[in-house]
This record gives sequence, C-alpha cells and structure tokens, in this order.
Amino acid sequence: MMTNQDKFELAKGLLLDFKKYVVWIHKLAQGTEYDMMPCHIQICDTLQKYAEGRNEKRNLMINCPPGCLAGDSVISINRHKNGSTITIKDLYEKFNGLSGKWVSGPVYIRRAINGKVRLSKIEAVVYKGEQFTWEIVLEDGKRLRATGGHKIMVKDGFKKVEELKPGDLVAVDNKQIRGTGGRKTRLRDRDFVVGKLHPFGRWHKDCYRISLHRAVYEANMNGLDLEDFRKRTYTNTDGMYFVPRDMHIHHIDGNHNNNTPDNLEILDCRTHLLKHGLESNFGQGRVDYVAIKEILPGKFEPVYDIQCEEIEGCEPNYNANGILVHNTGKSLLIQYFITWCFARIKNSMFCYVAFGERLIKKLSRDSRNLMMMPEWEELFGKEMDPSDKSVLNYHLISGGVRSGLTAGTVSSAMLGLDAGVPGIDGFSGMLIMDDPNSPEVVSSVHEQIELPEVYQRKLATRRRTPTVPTFCVMQRHSVNDFAGWVAKNEPDEWEWVVIPAIDAEGNSFYPKRYPIEELRRLEKQNPFMFAAMYQQCPVENYGAYFHEEWIRTYRATPEKFSKVFITTDFGFTTSGDKSLFCCWGLANDNNMYLLRSRVGKWESPDAKRYCIEFFNHCAAAFRQCRRVYVENTLSGLGFIQDMKREAPQMAIVPLKRGAKKNKMNRAESAMTWMEAGRVYFREADPNYVGARAELLAYNPADKNPKDEWIDNIGDACEISFNMKTSSIFI
Repeated sequence: MMTNQDKFELAKGLLLDFKKYVVWIHKLAQGTEYDMMPCHIQICDTLQKYAEGRNEKRNLMINCPPGCLAGDSVISINRHKNGSTITIKDLYEKFNGLSGKWVSGPVYIRRAINGKVRLSKIEAVVYKGEQFTWEIVLEDGKRLRATGGHKIMVKDGFKKVEELKPGDLVAVDNKQIRGTGGRKTRLRDRDFVVGKLHPFGRWHKDCYRISLHRAVYEANMNGLDLEDFRKRTYTNTDGMYFVPRDMHIHHIDGNHNNNTPDNLEILDCRTHLLKHGLESNFGQGRVDYVAIKEILPGKFEPVYDIQCEEIEGCEPNYNANGILVHNTGKSLLIQYFITWCFARIKNSMFCYVAFGERLIKKLSRDSRNLMMMPEWEELFGKEMDPSDKSVLNYHLISGGVRSGLTAGTVSSAMLGLDAGVPGIDGFSGMLIMDDPNSPEVVSSVHEQIELPEVYQRKLATRRRTPTVPTFCVMQRHSVNDFAGWVAKNEPDEWEWVVIPAIDAEGNSFYPKRYPIEELRRLEKQNPFMFAAMYQQCPVENYGAYFHEEWIRTYRATPEKFSKVFITTDFGFTTSGDKSLFCCWGLANDNNMYLLRSRVGKWESPDAKRYCIEFFNHCAAAFRQCRRVYVENTLSGLGFIQDMKREAPQMAIVPLKRGAKKNKMNRAESAMTWMEAGRVYFREADPNYVGARAELLAYNPADKNPKDEWIDNIGDACEISFNMKTSSIFI
C-alpha cells in the first residue's frame, strides 16, 4: 500500500520525465514493458521540450519509418451475419473504400477472450508501408509472415516475433480457415418446412423454411404442437404470434440441439451475440496452443494491421491465418503525451486530426480510458465524467469546457475544434496532425494541393493563441506530401526531427527489427520508395530509378554481333500510348547495343505496316536480323497472325509479359543490366532524347507511367542476357 508521500514522489517523477511516464502508463494499460528505442527517446525529449515551453520554433514535424502482417494473411470476418475470409490487403482496400463496393455497416473479426473466440468490431485497417517480415511455421502447418515487432499470443501473454523461438507454444483459433473469399458454413439447426403464409419463411429447395428452434418457440407461444403450427401457416395465420425478424431465439443451456420449449428464450440481436461471445464458443471457436516448428527470414513487403474495439479485461487481438496476433498500437506515444499533459496542466485543450475517422475515434476513446484507470486517478485526480457519452470530444472536470480534446478528420468540416486556451501564459495545448496524408498522395495531385489548403484555412486558425504549436507526425511518401509543402513554404516556423532507417554511419536504427542487409536490399530494389518511407527524404522522380550515369551511349557501331533482333511495344492512339520498335544487337564484347528505333502514334493497320517496314530496313543493314518479339496479348495476337501471313520473312516470337506485377520486373531487369554497364544507346538515334527522358522520369507509383522504352529495354535484356529466344512460330 502506497503512502501519500510515496504517491507524491511517484507523481512528481512521472510529471518531470515524459519517458518515465510512457513506461509507467504503458505497463498499466498494456501489461507489458514499453520497447523504448533510441528514436522514441528522441521523440519523448522533444515533446517534453514543447510541453515545458522550451521550444525555439513554434511547430514540430517528426518523420519516422513505418510494425504488422503481410498482405496475403487471411482474416476471418463477419458482415451482416455472414462469415467469410479475406486477405488483410483486400480488407484494407475494401474497408477504406479504395476498391470494391462494400455497403455501410460494421465489420467484425474473430478474436480471443477468456480462452474462447468471439466476434469483435473492426475500427480501422491501416497500411504500414513495406517492412521486413519473418515467417512463423507451426507444427500443424499454419504459417504467418509478420514484422519482428508484431506481438503473437502465447500462453502467458504476448511476445514479439523477434522474441519467439522454435518450440514456443502460440495461440491458434481452432476453427479451420477455408481459403479466401466465400462464406463459411453457418451453424444452423435443421430446417422446418412451413407454409407461404409464415411472414419470415425463406424459400429454399421448392418450399418455405424456418429454423426448427424458431418453429418450436412460435408453436409453444401459440399453444400449438408442431404439426398444427405447420398446418396453420398453410391455411390461416390470423391472430398468430411470430418472432420479429430482429429478435433471436437463444438456447439457454448452450446446446443448440436441445429444442425443448423450456430451453428457449427470446433475446434481441446484440444481447444474443454478446451472450454467446462471452459465455460459450457457439459457432466461433476456442483457443488452442501449437508449438512453433521454425522461424524463417521473410522479405520486405507491404504490411497491414487492424485496430479492434476494446473489451474490458481483454488484450486486443485478432485471428490471422488461424494464429492469434496482437492488435496494432497506433499512435501510442500521442495518447500518452496527451494524458501526460493533462496530468501536468488541467486547463489545456488539444485538437487531434488524422486522415481516417476511425483513427480519431480510437485515440479519443483510448486517451479517455487511460485517464479513467484507478492508478491514474489516484495520482492525478478524477478528470473524466463516466456519464459523458460523446464519441470524439471530451472535457476535463477540473478544467471546464475550455479543456480536453477535440478531434476531426482532414476532410471534415472541423466545426468546434480548438487547440490552446486563451489567456494562459505558456503551454496550453497543441494542434496534433497524425499521418494526415494517405499513401495515394504519391500520385494524387488533388491531395497534394488540398491538405496544405485545409491546414491554412481550417486547422491553423483553430490555434487559439499565438504560441499554440502544431505537432505533425507522419511517414514521408513524396516530395509533394504535407511535410514537403512545409519545407517549401514555412521552413522557419518548424522544428524537424527526422529518423531515417539507416543512420549517417550506415547502421540500422533498429537492427533487431530491420536488419541492415535487408534494408540495403530494399534500397537497391526500390530506391524511390525507400528514400521516402524509410529514409524520410523523398527525392524527385528524376533519376530516382534509372540513374543518369547508367545511360551509356556509343558512336561507332561494333563490327560483329552474335545476335540481332527486334522488340516491339504496340500502343493505342485512344489512350495516347505510342508504339515503339527497337532493333538490338548483342556484340562479341557481350554488351547490348540499340541499333535502330522507330516510334509513333499509329492506328492498328499503320502500326503493322510500319513494323514490317522497320524490319525490312533492319534486315537490310544487319543480315542476322530475323526475329521480332511481340507481346502475346489479345491485341498482339492479331498483329502476330497478320504479320506472319503478310511478312513470312519475319520470325515472330510471342512474349508473355504478364500483368502489372511483371512491369516492375521488366524495369528491374533493365536497371540491373544498365547499372552493370551492359546496355548502350546510339548517340545519333533520333529517339535517344525521348528514351533518356522516359528513363530518368520513370516512377512506378504514377498511375499511368510512360514505359514504352522500359518495356523494350527489359525485354531485350531478358533475350540477350537470359537466353529467352524460343518461339512456337519457328
């Protein structure tokens, strides 16, 4: 039992050091030790400086790398009482309206509580960028790829993936996952056939049906046996009682096969679902434990995470690939900072703004719940009114209406949002912007323009005193994101804390979670994305992928070639794409040379004619030139058949490029061989300037990147250096 002096000393130490407060509050709220990385120490010290009024500049910008599950992890969900499975990547896109057409309504996910599995509402699905994953393989064959910092449920709580080892027992949902898409078999009683006069009978296999337990309950309520009840639904239902559609029949003893009238009771939908979720595994599952067989290094890939509703006494978790994993800890430091400031200064007002509505609701609720914990109230006083049912905004009891939290989304009207308290000297609150950009800002000119305007017209004006700071924490995406706008237009008003994944000495900022070898591999594989999301230093598209020094030219044509061939890329004038034909030679020095090229916007008949002319011209100059490679698509097949008939001297070779997935593969092939100094362009070629411009401006994040030259170069590199030369037409 703590004495008053002990409480005073503890409270004093926590209020004087935000880092100590983070460790203390995290242990209370999460039940685990806070993993205080060097970057967290830097962020905590900077935030404390602003809270104590020691900041030299008014505003603060923090940029840090993206923790989370691979995109192909299978998630069990329930919408409108229908269960199904979906990958977490597809869930992210549909939940946030990025693809598909999901109607409104809550989405539920399977989670563990008290050793059993029930449904819990999803509040947000978030994209965490590309990160290095580890693959967990269980003895029963289940597999899951997750980042090293993501927590997995074990017998005594949760452990990070990087802390697990073979032989550890991890929690699994014992209900088997059956692929992606499609419904699960719902647990039903056998059906009871009724007449068409029953108001809720469903037509199935040439008759109307209801569930047997509903029929037993309704027959009993009407004083009929089952057979008489059935006959009445065929003839006359006047004066009969039927269970409303929105009510459920509950089996009191939990045995859905026990349909005796005294075992049935009527409940509303929510009460029924909660009763089954908390008291039994009815149609859901139970928690089992399976040993880890091995843990394998994965790869850098897009990762996602899910935020679920909070349930008292239950660590947040959900089912992924049948394995129970921890809920995301998005913006924990922001929650802790807000509550720490309220512990120090009751008369302060915060305004929190994020891109998605579910995120602001979660932060508002979580920060309120932190201050309602008995330990917090014992040290810093009772500040939350339990009767306050507002979803977003709240006020502190001792601070009055000019204290607390207001929250809104970037796209909302932002009415009633406030930051700071007029008439108070020093710190009295803050405007907080949490990842205000979406990942689509890379290619969305509208978002690049809109957010700075929203900040200037709506957000900055919500700061009620000249000293109220703006605190923006975000992961960089593009030179034109919000941080990029700040750097160009308000450089003197902002203090920057930039945390790169690889520091100035070439070390990983967190080696256990981000091995330096994998970071370097990702940097080479996708330099544009890596510079933005990991180094927090996005670069212009120009030269981000194809470096200027890789583009080599020649003047004198080599004397001998071991191979001469033509690659093609047919475009369509309706979409503005160009058609491009390139003649390549693999010389005896084992380097590849662009010998001729022709480019233009042509209709289909003209493109075919110009291709034949180009072939004849190249064949006359280089006697070895015979093969012409054409993409094997629906449009390409027409060209192949026509040219084979009209120009039998051409050896047509169909190429299977594949879908969008392989576009980056072709670009990577071209980058690899150009970086190695194996590709040369003819300096006198009339199309060289256009080819060079396309290479330097290439960015796969663009919605419609120009890639005629890249496709041709990638194909040519595969043909020359990887020996892809077979054809079904030769």
